[in-house]
Amino acid sequence: MKSGHVKDSKYDVIVIGAGPAGCEIAYRLARSGHKVLVLEKESFGREKPCGGGIQLKEMLEFGNVPSEVIERKIRKARIVSPSNIVLEAELKNSRLFAATVKRSNYDMWLQSRAEKAGAELIDNTAVTSIKDKGGSSEIKAGDLRFNARLVVDAGGASSSVRRMIGIKERFPELCVTFHRWLKLKDIGRRFSNAIELYFMKDNPEGYVWIFPKKDVVSVGIGATAVSVRKKKLNMVQMLDEFIRKHPVASARLKGAVRKKEWGGMVPMGILPRLWSNNAVVIGDSGGFANIIQGGGIYQARKSAKIAAKHCVRYLKTRDSSHLEAYDKEARAWFEDYETKWDRKIRNLLWNPGIVDQLAEKGGNDEKIKEALGIVLTSARPHERAYRIIEGRMLDMIYSELERITKEYRRIVDPRLKKIFRKDNDLHIHTNEVLLNDKAKRLRAFIGILASEMFRGNRDDAVDFSLIYEIFHTASLVHDDIIDESSKRRGRKTLHEKYGIDDAIITGDIMLSKGYSLISRFSSRLSKEQIRSLLDIVGKTGEKCCIGQSLDIRLSARRQYKSIKDYIDMIGLKTGSLIEGAVKGGAVVAGASDKQVRIIGRFGMNMGIAFQIIDDSLDLLGGAKANKSVMNDLRQGKATPMLIHALNNADKKDKEKILKTAGNKSMRPKTANEIVDIYRRCGAIEFAQKLSHDHIEKARKELRTLPDGGPKDKFNRLLDIMDYWSLMGA
Repeated sequence: MKSGHVKDSKYDVIVIGAGPAGCEIAYRLARSGHKVLVLEKESFGREKPCGGGIQLKEMLEFGNVPSEVIERKIRKARIVSPSNIVLEAELKNSRLFAATVKRSNYDMWLQSRAEKAGAELIDNTAVTSIKDKGGSSEIKAGDLRFNARLVVDAGGASSSVRRMIGIKERFPELCVTFHRWLKLKDIGRRFSNAIELYFMKDNPEGYVWIFPKKDVVSVGIGATAVSVRKKKLNMVQMLDEFIRKHPVASARLKGAVRKKEWGGMVPMGILPRLWSNNAVVIGDSGGFANIIQGGGIYQARKSAKIAAKHCVRYLKTRDSSHLEAYDKEARAWFEDYETKWDRKIRNLLWNPGIVDQLAEKGGNDEKIKEALGIVLTSARPHERAYRIIEGRMLDMIYSELERITKEYRRIVDPRLKKIFRKDNDLHIHTNEVLLNDKAKRLRAFIGILASEMFRGNRDDAVDFSLIYEIFHTASLVHDDIIDESSKRRGRKTLHEKYGIDDAIITGDIMLSKGYSLISRFSSRLSKEQIRSLLDIVGKTGEKCCIGQSLDIRLSARRQYKSIKDYIDMIGLKTGSLIEGAVKGGAVVAGASDKQVRIIGRFGMNMGIAFQIIDDSLDLLGGAKANKSVMNDLRQGKATPMLIHALNNADKKDKEKILKTAGNKSMRPKTANEIVDIYRRCGAIEFAQKLSHDHIEKARKELRTLPDGGPKDKFNRLLDIMDYWSLMGA
């Protein structure tokens, strides 16, 4: 490696930038027999603003980094949530490891490797102009002049070379970073072989990292440029406060002395164009960095590896279609391997509440650890991480609903136990399903909450919730018969256990009892309120029956074309039940007619969103929901994913769906094939967006209702329901 001295002025390839991307492609092209020159504007051996994390994927694909370059072998990652819950994930194979490095040593190793392969490298040589000479380029760098058949821009995120070669497009996103090297004693004892990532409420679109090296630790903060601008974040101040005050990190960093500090920008998305007539862009200069954790070293080398083979073909043929082929392959590989999935996952990691949930549940869930480990190491395609988290999000919705309704279940359940006798078979069967300890009591919860919003009497609200819970349970018993479901709330359905006749009568007796319970209100509510409650209960039941009938008709006639028909159906079947619960709670509390209408619209939209999520569980989850899985598909029921797929999938996939829908002997393998079709045609994202849209409609109605604790709880309920929708980016 030399400073300002070159053997010649004509080269096959001139690479601009001697970082990981530039050195990797120089090494590969030189080994292919091409004359390669690498120009580096800075001095060799300088330190760079980089955390210095080497992902496991890089080790697996490119081979281990030499031991003399490695600062510390990394086998663990600690994730600290906004509420300071610590989740530790560890590599299972003791022979595998990631690493931290100092970029000065790491880059010099790659530079030496390229030079040994035959490339020339010079530093302190900044390119000032590039001119297309019709099949070659003239490059000026101060007083030096070069000519190259191919130019490779590996100059980093701030490279000016892109414009010189005619690429004017900008990065889709940018990340702002600031980090320090801190001198610290006992690094091994404090951090062992682990890196640490901290998620914080005041920096939701970013995180803080601690990467231990031999004699220093790299402590840095990153955030999207958009969030820095919108929130007016002071990155330096935030990092200062983190080091001094964070409940977990400050203890680990106690006694640290500042050694160096840097700021920088990291691209968060590949440029729209990566080539011109006789030039390509790779590494940071092309936007190759992970969009969740910002890592770019592996991504730089991988982009160079993909580019190299296409550049060899270009140099042989002078056909620029090979450069375009690099653009397509690199973009497709990263999109499929990590970016498409990370775009969805990061929406969750930008939500402090969800990160807390993942950290808490991950302590006892190896799959969550596996998923987060994949995101950090890239050792496996990120689709695997997405699929794990997707299922966990659906489960988390139901477990969180159970948690927030727990207080209300303690009020409702003891009263439900007193309604039906224990000396009659039908009453006993009723209690089996009504008193199931896995019942969420969601409708009872929202009915009581609606009453509390308008400062109603708690006892009146609870009495109404009992009526509604009984009506709802009766509808489930009848639904299970129609749907031929074998499981409800983790147990055999009534018709499976006692027969269809017994189950129908059990549902009927619950409906009768529900109406008789309304008489309890006669002495406490006005006649107008009683009439309103009877009207709500009666109309809700009617709507539910019409919705159920429409559901049966759509399935029987295989009418899957209209999403409007589906929304109308679930609005009647499910939305009306939620609508009635909150309207009834409001009426009991004496709310105005206008307020009752508003909260009714809120309930309708929330109910529609809830049913979309529930329908998605049929194929994607179901463990926490305690329901039969794949039953909707076996019954040929209309779902948003089914409808979207039939309107958007190719002919072969449509035929597969139509052949499968309604096949009661369908096997799990076939169901998985249908899920794959749904993913290919965007049906899952469609369902997520549809659910989110109705959650937002519900939130809009809620904004006009009285502020206070009940409203906050309703908003929290909507937040929980939106967990899965957040992955629909």
